[in-house]
Amino acid sequence: MRLPGFAVLLGVALVAVSAQAQTGVIHGKVVDQNGRAVENAQIELLPGSRRATTLDDGGFAITNVRQGVYMLSARRVGYEPIDVNVAV
Repeated sequence: MRLPGFAVLLGVALVAVSAQAQTGVIHGKVVDQNGRAVENAQIELLPGSRRATTLDDGGFAITNVRQGVYMLSARRVGYEPIDVNVAV
């Protein structure tokens, strides 16, 4: 039996904290293949092992992310896992 898949819709905001240090916010929404929100999906940002859990609308946010390239993983029982590269 094949598990249903889902997608991660991402947005990245870069916030200047000082002239030397910049951090960003990665926010997104996890939806299934029919566009319905997936709540309680586990989100992990690597490297750094930062984590979040999606809300009932599928939304999540990871704050204070330094500039760089990361892999964002989304997992939930009953769905195929997905990994997405994201640059801040």
